[in-house]
Amino acid sequence: MTNRHLFLLAAGLASLIGLFYYLSGEVQQVPQVEDLSVDYQASQISLIQTDAQGRVSSRLQASDLRHFVADDRVQLRDLEGEWLVNQALQAQFSAQQATGWQQQGSLTRLEMQGAVNLQQPAQNNRPAVQMRTESLQAYPQTRLVRTQTPVQFTSGGSTLAAAGFSGNLNTRQFDFERVRGQYVAR
Repeated sequence: MTNRHLFLLAAGLASLIGLFYYLSGEVQQVPQVEDLSVDYQASQISLIQTDAQGRVSSRLQASDLRHFVADDRVQLRDLEGEWLVNQALQAQFSAQQATGWQQQGSLTRLEMQGAVNLQQPAQNNRPAVQMRTESLQAYPQTRLVRTQTPVQFTSGGSTLAAAGFSGNLNTRQFDFERVRGQYVAR
């Protein structure tokens, strides 16, 4: 046999073996990664953020967290949180889901979706405030909030409904769009 015959015999045998494996049954699938841009995810988490003096400035709990590397973004599900100033509660919030953007490890913007509830406790002879909406943008560092979705605002015995609002949680000043409401004098 010449080298040519040996080469053709080897190629034919390799083809038959390959055909046998191809037709011989199921091939086990390699699990696929869902999203290569996610670098970590966690469930049942608690986050605590501190200010420059080491005091707690915000707390957050969520049932699910996913972090995306490309734009330093986190997605949260079933979240509850609170903002504090000098160890005193400034506001509490909850939502079904949220997307947050970070910059240098600090949360700069939080967009909450689905049954958003925002509350401020009574302070300095001002009654407690509660707002309910379906979507809310919050800026944790400046404590500014806003929405373009309908919002229900309750404070003391008064209730307002508006098409949207923006507000500053530090000063407790809120600007409402297209307001309907009921005011109860005290």
